[in-house]
Amino acid sequence: MKDKSIHEALRLKISRERVGVEIGKIFAGPDPYAGLELIESFDLYDTVFADPASTPGHTQAQGHRQRTYAALQWITTESRHICSSLKVEDDVAVAWFLAAYVPWCEDAKAAVAAAREGIKATNIWSKLLEDSIKNRAAIREAVSLVNTDKATRGAIGMVMRACKETWRFQVLYSLLCDLTFAEDYGKVPEYERFLTYLQEQKLEDATSIDKKLVLKGNEIKSALGVAKAGSWIKAAVDMVTEWQFDNEDTATKEAATEMIKSRRQELGLE
Repeated sequence: MKDKSIHEALRLKISRERVGVEIGKIFAGPDPYAGLELIESFDLYDTVFADPASTPGHTQAQGHRQRTYAALQWITTESRHICSSLKVEDDVAVAWFLAAYVPWCEDAKAAVAAAREGIKATNIWSKLLEDSIKNRAAIREAVSLVNTDKATRGAIGMVMRACKETWRFQVLYSLLCDLTFAEDYGKVPEYERFLTYLQEQKLEDATSIDKKLVLKGNEIKSALGVAKAGSWIKAAVDMVTEWQFDNEDTATKEAATEMIKSRRQELGLE
């Protein structure tokens, strides 16, 4: 199976739909770790997961990928705090899909292309992978803020809001990337503390704040005395949102109006 001519035949002659079906069975099966290790043992990673139209061999070294798989295996079997907080067991197949695409963690466009063409990943999985990569820097910064005692509820809430409902898998992806490139699992306590912070601050459903904003688009325009919305309106909504995260128990329309009026200059309206 390590014969490169066989790899080339597999890459070009077997339908990618068939490849996707078989890989999906591994992801959802009883031992995804063993399945992915078998793929590595036959040097089939690029053949299976990369875009067949791309040049093979551009992904991470085998050792890095195996560290990713070992990290997720450890999370699912040994780290009950992380596993339960991120609800990994709710959809283990998605977790292993993300682990398989850690090699593309620096390039969202290439990652999505590889997933779509390599294993014919669904639109939902492809979007999750794209979001996981694009939001990774913000997630890592949020983890750092919590662990250096510099976090505010507003700042962390805004990161979780940006990640939307799939934030748990995006945080998992970020953790897997960190563990892949580290010498040990020293980052694990930092993520555990971050997840505890989310629970204590009631930020696990941060996206729901958009339905509860005390001041919304038209009301913001009215408060600022502006008839037409411009490019500034998103920044204004974000200001109100972060302020409301920080003032959850005391937020009122009147207080939000005063806050946004005091920040007209920041919005370029003066």
